[in-house]
Amino acid sequence: MKNTFLAIAALATLFSCSSIDEIAGDKYATGDYVESVEMTVEDFEDDNAITRTALSNLTDTGAKFAWAEKDTVGIFPNVGDQVSFSMAAGAGTSSATFNGGGWALRTNSTYSAYYPFHHSNWNSSKTIAINMVGQSQDGNDTTSEIGKYDIMATAPASAETGNVKFAFKHQVSICRIKLTLPENKSFKSVKVIAPNKKFITKATMDISGSAPTITATETSEEISLSLKNFSTTSTNRELVANMYVLPVDMSSELLTINVTDTEDNVYSAKDVSGVSFEKAKIRVLSATPLPVALDGEGEGEDFTGGDEIEQPLTFTNDNQGFYISLTNHGGNAPNLEYSIDGGPWIPWDYSLVYVSQGQKVSFRGDNPSGFSKDNTKYSNFEMTYSNDLKAGGNIMSILSKENFLSLKTIPANYCFKSLFLDCNGLINGPLLPATTLASGCYQSMFAGCTNLVEAPALPATTLADWCYTGMFGDCTSLTEAPELPATTLASGCYQSMFPGCSYLSTAPELPATTLADWCYFNMFYGCTSLTKAPALPATTLANNCYAWMFGDCTSLTEAPELPAMSLAPTCYQGMFAGCTNLVEAPELPATSLSSYCYAGMFSDCTSLTKAPELPALDLDYVCYSGMFMRCTSLKTVKIAATNIISASYCLSSWLYGVSSTGTLYKNKNATWSNADAEIPEGWTVIEYEP
Repeated sequence: MKNTFLAIAALATLFSCSSIDEIAGDKYATGDYVESVEMTVEDFEDDNAITRTALSNLTDTGAKFAWAEKDTVGIFPNVGDQVSFSMAAGAGTSSATFNGGGWALRTNSTYSAYYPFHHSNWNSSKTIAINMVGQSQDGNDTTSEIGKYDIMATAPASAETGNVKFAFKHQVSICRIKLTLPENKSFKSVKVIAPNKKFITKATMDISGSAPTITATETSEEISLSLKNFSTTSTNRELVANMYVLPVDMSSELLTINVTDTEDNVYSAKDVSGVSFEKAKIRVLSATPLPVALDGEGEGEDFTGGDEIEQPLTFTNDNQGFYISLTNHGGNAPNLEYSIDGGPWIPWDYSLVYVSQGQKVSFRGDNPSGFSKDNTKYSNFEMTYSNDLKAGGNIMSILSKENFLSLKTIPANYCFKSLFLDCNGLINGPLLPATTLASGCYQSMFAGCTNLVEAPALPATTLADWCYTGMFGDCTSLTEAPELPATTLASGCYQSMFPGCSYLSTAPELPATTLADWCYFNMFYGCTSLTKAPALPATTLANNCYAWMFGDCTSLTEAPELPAMSLAPTCYQGMFAGCTNLVEAPELPATSLSSYCYAGMFSDCTSLTKAPELPALDLDYVCYSGMFMRCTSLKTVKIAATNIISASYCLSSWLYGVSSTGTLYKNKNATWSNADAEIPEGWTVIEYEP
């Protein structure tokens, strides 16, 4: 099966079978000695490789072997000492001539061979010492310097018709490490680390049997390769390193790949899927190593310590590693850099960045006209495997990497729109220090963050239209809302700010006395744990200002006072709809109404037994429509209105579905009939003196 893993820049050239012809300069011409020696070498291949390539075009699927100048093989007879045969001609080809010098092979002997020959192995035991330490590579994706680590051996062979055929088999695997690294950097080493198993760094190889056998003498948790002339550019960040590995099954491991640049900065990729390194197989490891601190000391700026507001936007997870990326919409393309654990800043192309458990990733950029630009041209972070993800630092760092400490004004509409949308592993937010906002600047910023338990502080006192719209929508773990100190509001500023926050039990104070259209619309809709509403001191209302504000707040038992005397269209529409535990309605003192002002205000409040007095004499279009609809416990209503005919649909379905019996107190000066007012059958109507 073909093995391909997380991309890392790669290096080497692989080899395949080759034949080597007769021994040159044979001094012995009698029939007691062999006439020629033929050496063949198997291909390196991946499991499903179909094609083979020349040495200069090594791929992940295979490559041909080629002999190098001064290559020497060692040959053992079944009886006696080994001899060495050196290349006479044919370097760089798959067919070379080897010369035994004064040595010759006899036809009545059996021979085993190995490569590469070394004088330290000059013995008669047929046991070869192997040392895999010290591999190096010169240039990107080359193999010219690692050939001496291509351990090969043959099974015993004898002369046939005057010839000995040595069929060499590779005893090592080729590890291609394909790396994506920071641009314009030079690198000096790459290392592969296994957390549980060990690589074989030194061993012995016995070639006396029917097949070579390798026995480890030294092992290590890591293998390494020295690098020369190994550099990225602004247009090419992909590099390949090649090294030989003795067989070991790492398929169940999660490996770490560390790359060190020439300035001693370390780049690391953790949790790289392991492979089984098998004889004569090419195995690929792919990764994008990220900068880390070297020996615990950051080579870049240190983001630890100090006031958090002085730190850039930062994420960390103490419990698990996570991936983070950026998705752009409508052609938005913010300028961003990232840093791992205070390491060097790397320009970000928005692709996946892996952050290991306990590490932190920080972001900064230059986006003076806004991180996002408008309602359709925006960007948002995406995180995976990110439960218990913590956010910190100053959000303004992604607007200005140099001057973010001084920034207190949001520069563009929708600047941080949907920035953390559906990041459901995020448990808290970063600092949002701006005091002057822009339209839609935090719209849906944390919407769908279902594990968010701590909202950031919101110190802004100068708001803008729709600035907080949908900011914490469906943050189902949020129990406490941030303070909202602004006293002068803007259109839609708090619209749908906390809808669906089912664990929010405490609402923030809302001290504003100057309202704006849609300012609190739907603000706490579906906050089913909210038991008490905040005070609402404003006396002059605006269009839709409180509409559906506490809709479906099923735990709300007490409503705030509503002192306003000057109403606006739809100002209270649906305000307490679905508040099934609300047992007492607030007083409604206004006598001058507006269209839809109370429409559906208490619909489905099934615990409400008594309606507030309705003192207005003159009604307006749809003003009470559906006001107490399906209030199944409601039994008492008092209405002062005298003329309802001129106000179309003002009482439409206002008492639909209430208790089957009850009492309605009617102004004795009223000109409307019980049928006109849709009074339920079974109710008693009593006229009163106003």
